[in-house]
Amino acid sequence: MFYVIVFVSRLICLKLQSRDRSPIRPMLVVKLILLAAVAVMAFAYGPFNGDNSLITLVVALTLVSAMAIQNGLHKAHLAKAPPSTLMTGTTTQIMLDLADILANAKTEEVAAAKARAKKMGAAVITFAFGCGLGAAGFMFAPVAAFSLPALLAVIALFASSAGAES
Repeated sequence: MFYVIVFVSRLICLKLQSRDRSPIRPMLVVKLILLAAVAVMAFAYGPFNGDNSLITLVVALTLVSAMAIQNGLHKAHLAKAPPSTLMTGTTTQIMLDLADILANAKTEEVAAAKARAKKMGAAVITFAFGCGLGAAGFMFAPVAAFSLPALLAVIALFASSAGAES
């Protein structure tokens, strides 16, 4: 499902670009719709306890689809921003930069490593905070926790609108 959605969303993005339209906002809207659908399913059918029911599969595949859109959108259109969906590459780069900062005498390389580590460090902290918030939400409000990603998608959508206007 992940690969199919990345492929299809890329085709849609390319079609939008061929019409001189940015694909970022439309794809964020699609992601928001998917996450909102999961929130509705959670309220209607949750909590989900790791069972093998059809609704659990549908929820999982819908979340995978939203994640695929986020990954593809980031890779193709937001490549200069730190990743928002995986942290192994980001934390690896931070460790490489920290080693360079400690061991490298070249001022320009150290300055670049410090800037990159600061930017990526903020992404890791935000990601970790989100993971903790999601885990706490699932522990204490297992149905309502599925609404948080949709709310964050709304914020991202408005942030992308504000960024486009400035």
